[in-house]
Amino acid sequence: MGLISTWMARTDRQMALMGRMVERLGVDTARLYTEGAGTRLREVVGRCRHCPSAAACRDWLDAGATGTPSFCANAGTFERLRAGGAPA
Repeated sequence: MGLISTWMARTDRQMALMGRMVERLGVDTARLYTEGAGTRLREVVGRCRHCPSAAACRDWLDAGATGTPSFCANAGTFERLRAGGAPA
């Protein structure tokens, strides 16, 4: 697998985990996409793309866990952006 293919595969895996986490936690995706004119989404994606805890994330999601996991670099943002949460 070439460098670009490897990078794309990792990005796909990480973004799939992010999507599952956002759904599991009930994050208000409209706020995530629009807050700060999209800068919040870029920050969240960047942290997920480079996350060193992908295996823990996958295991946590596969186990059907609830709450916000402490290993997640986006935990604070996701908690704040939960549906019905206070705006920034």
